[in-house]
Amino acid sequence: MLDRDPNAAKGEVDSKAVYERQQDQEAHNRAAVLEMIGDLPEADAAPPPNVLFVCKLNPLTEEEDLDIIFSRFGKLTSCDLIRDNKTGESLCYAFISFEKESSCEEAFFKVRRCTRPSLHPCTVHLAF
Repeated sequence: MLDRDPNAAKGEVDSKAVYERQQDQEAHNRAAVLEMIGDLPEADAAPPPNVLFVCKLNPLTEEEDLDIIFSRFGKLTSCDLIRDNKTGESLCYAFISFEKESSCEEAFFKVRRCTRPSLHPCTVHLAF
């Protein structure tokens, strides 16, 4: 029978916690730099919790398609497909705003692995 060192597991947990702290610090540092160069109004800026960021959209996807896909989770306040200013072509990402945060979370968990061609394959991220 193998004896396990209880301190070994603790060391793994400690190294994981250190890694997570380092990642948080790096993210904060990057945000501070973006604030300094004017790309962020403030380093601690965060989007509203009721907004989804949807990326890797099919270039043929339109706002109406996104409205159909996401309105089943709750009332949408906006559905903004981002387009090129000059050509008007889709840049293949969008922001979906829900009336309720709970609707946003439900959509995130149910659509984030959407791969069916009929739903225009995409990647869904919470914007916060």
